[in-house]
Amino acid sequence: MNTIEAIYARKSVRKFKDEVVPKEDILKMLEAATQAPSPKHQQNWNFVVVTNRELINKMADIVTASHERLGEIAKTEKDRKIHMSVIKYYTCFRNAPAVVIVYGSEYKMIEYKILKENKAFILREVLNELSVKETKEYRRKEVLSERFCNLLPYSIDVEKENISGFYMIFDYKTKDKFSSNNLSKNDLLQIYACYVNDNLNLVAILITHAHFDHIGALEELTKKYNVPVYYNNVNNEIIYDNLVNVTEKEYNIKDFSFKVIYTSGHRNDLVSYYFYEEGIMFTGDFIFKGTIGRTDLEYGNMINMLKSIKKIKEYPDNILIYPGHGDETLLKYEKENNYYFGDYYE
Repeated sequence: MNTIEAIYARKSVRKFKDEVVPKEDILKMLEAATQAPSPKHQQNWNFVVVTNRELINKMADIVTASHERLGEIAKTEKDRKIHMSVIKYYTCFRNAPAVVIVYGSEYKMIEYKILKENKAFILREVLNELSVKETKEYRRKEVLSERFCNLLPYSIDVEKENISGFYMIFDYKTKDKFSSNNLSKNDLLQIYACYVNDNLNLVAILITHAHFDHIGALEELTKKYNVPVYYNNVNNEIIYDNLVNVTEKEYNIKDFSFKVIYTSGHRNDLVSYYFYEEGIMFTGDFIFKGTIGRTDLEYGNMINMLKSIKKIKEYPDNILIYPGHGDETLLKYEKENNYYFGDYYE
């Protein structure tokens, strides 16, 4: 395996064997880490290796307590729940046989001194310019078809449930609708309330990929509503009688028309749903505003991600993208500002 292949094949590890890591292996890894570049070759990093299991557990407890304190000052219950839902990722080192703590001193650079003395006004001007440009790009949202609606307006104040990238798509005329993207269990009350309030008819569920935060409520939802589930079941992970195993082509559901686009990379099953009549695309964890989904988890592949980006760059600039997490964005904005869309990445 050459260097490039090793970089693209790198995976994140969240489960660890109960085995002691030899000291010589740790030293080799630390020596390799010190070969990383640093501004003006200051190499201002420090490494602390912890192998004491009791101490590692205490470290995880400290991280947990700090995470909880931060959650307590969240302005809304929704923000607190989102914050607390990811704590397991910050403490996954609890069962590791060894932990390397990396910390560094301040970089002593003339550029920092100049910015500090001028209160970083240059940076503020750049950010303001980008903000104005982005505002102009997003005016298109004001004239979007009323057939499309994010689920967020249907929040239940009493329950204060968390919503993460879940979209309800409906037609005001026919009252038909279907859901796209994330299906967390916290969404269920929102879905039921939406039906009661607007008398809408669920006609289909579209799944972009099978990560747990995108299909968590699927089983319960399909039990309550016997509707087709559209998904690229390449890994045979979803078993459902009314499953439509999608291919890269156009589909019609009631008055909705959309195209399925294979956009693997974050995961090999990931597809994007392009509603070409409305100029809207649901990308799951393929594209986020200003960045892309990670490729270092199971079924992830950076080479495939780059191929998917190259494919999506051929689509019209004015497509409004709804990602699996975070804010919506325009494809034009990503072509101009997303690092991974640059020609040097082809």
